[in-house]
Amino acid sequence: MCTAGPNLLAQLQAENHWLLAPKHRLRGVGNNTLRVLGALIVDIRYSSETTTELIYIYNHVTGVYLSLTALKKLHVVEANFPRP
Repeated sequence: MCTAGPNLLAQLQAENHWLLAPKHRLRGVGNNTLRVLGALIVDIRYSSETTTELIYIYNHVTGVYLSLTALKKLHVVEANFPRP
Protein backbone atom coordinates (compact mmCIF):
# COMPACT_ATOMS: atom_id res chain seq x y z
CA MET A 1 0.00 0.00 0.00
CA CYS A 2 1.25 3.46 -0.90
CA THR A 3 0.58 6.24 1.61
CA ALA A 4 1.12 9.98 1.89
CA GLY A 5 0.05 12.97 3.91
CA PRO A 6 -2.21 15.82 2.87
CA ASN A 7 0.84 17.81 1.74
CA LEU A 8 0.89 15.62 -1.39
CA LEU A 9 -2.49 17.05 -2.38
CA ALA A 10 -1.04 20.56 -2.26
CA GLN A 11 2.05 19.53 -4.23
CA LEU A 12 -0.14 17.98 -6.95
CA GLN A 13 -2.61 20.87 -6.81
CA ALA A 14 -5.30 18.26 -6.19
CA GLU A 15 -8.56 19.06 -4.47
CA ASN A 16 -10.17 17.08 -1.65
CA HIS A 17 -13.22 16.20 -3.74
CA TRP A 18 -10.91 14.27 -6.10
CA LEU A 19 -10.23 11.72 -3.35
CA LEU A 20 -11.78 8.28 -3.64
CA ALA A 21 -13.55 6.70 -0.67
CA PRO A 22 -11.06 4.76 1.49
CA LYS A 23 -11.16 0.97 1.84
CA HIS A 24 -8.29 0.56 4.32
CA ARG A 25 -7.38 1.65 7.81
CA LEU A 26 -3.86 2.15 9.04
CA ARG A 27 -2.67 1.67 12.59
CA GLY A 28 0.21 3.74 13.88
CA VAL A 29 2.56 3.39 16.80
CA GLY A 30 0.68 2.44 19.96
CA ASN A 31 -2.05 0.79 17.87
CA ASN A 32 -3.65 4.20 17.18
CA THR A 33 -5.88 4.40 14.13
CA LEU A 34 -4.77 7.02 11.61
CA ARG A 35 -7.64 8.84 9.91
CA VAL A 36 -7.68 8.22 6.18
CA LEU A 37 -8.85 11.19 4.14
CA GLY A 38 -9.22 9.20 0.92
CA ALA A 39 -7.21 7.78 -1.94
CA LEU A 40 -5.80 9.29 -5.11
CA ILE A 41 -4.71 7.57 -8.32
CA VAL A 42 -1.30 8.92 -9.29
CA ASP A 43 1.16 8.27 -12.12
CA ILE A 44 4.66 8.01 -10.65
CA ARG A 45 7.76 8.35 -12.81
CA TYR A 46 11.30 7.40 -11.92
CA SER A 47 14.02 7.47 -14.56
CA SER A 48 12.39 5.92 -17.65
CA GLU A 49 9.82 3.87 -15.70
CA THR A 50 6.21 4.78 -14.87
CA THR A 51 3.62 3.13 -12.66
CA THR A 52 0.08 4.08 -11.74
CA GLU A 53 -0.61 3.66 -8.03
CA LEU A 54 -3.46 4.19 -5.60
CA ILE A 55 -2.06 6.36 -2.80
CA TYR A 56 -3.96 6.57 0.49
CA ILE A 57 -3.89 10.03 2.06
CA TYR A 58 -3.72 10.05 5.88
CA ASN A 59 -4.05 13.08 8.12
CA HIS A 60 -0.97 12.46 10.30
CA VAL A 61 1.44 11.12 7.69
CA THR A 62 4.26 13.29 6.37
CA GLY A 63 6.02 12.45 3.14
CA VAL A 64 5.22 9.77 0.58
CA TYR A 65 5.74 6.06 1.18
CA LEU A 66 5.70 3.74 -1.83
CA SER A 67 4.93 0.05 -1.56
CA LEU A 68 7.53 -2.57 -2.40
CA THR A 69 5.44 -3.48 -5.45
CA ALA A 70 5.59 0.13 -6.71
CA LEU A 71 9.35 0.25 -6.11
CA LYS A 72 9.78 -2.96 -8.11
CA LYS A 73 7.64 -1.61 -10.98
CA LEU A 74 9.85 1.49 -11.07
CA HIS A 75 13.01 -0.67 -10.94
CA VAL A 76 14.17 1.12 -7.80
CA VAL A 77 14.75 -2.31 -6.24
CA GLU A 78 15.44 -5.63 -7.94
CA ALA A 79 12.42 -7.78 -8.87
CA ASN A 80 13.63 -10.55 -6.51
CA PHE A 81 14.26 -8.15 -3.58
CA PRO A 82 14.93 -8.90 -0.71
CA ARG A 83 16.58 -12.05 -1.98
CA PRO A 84 20.15 -11.78 -3.32
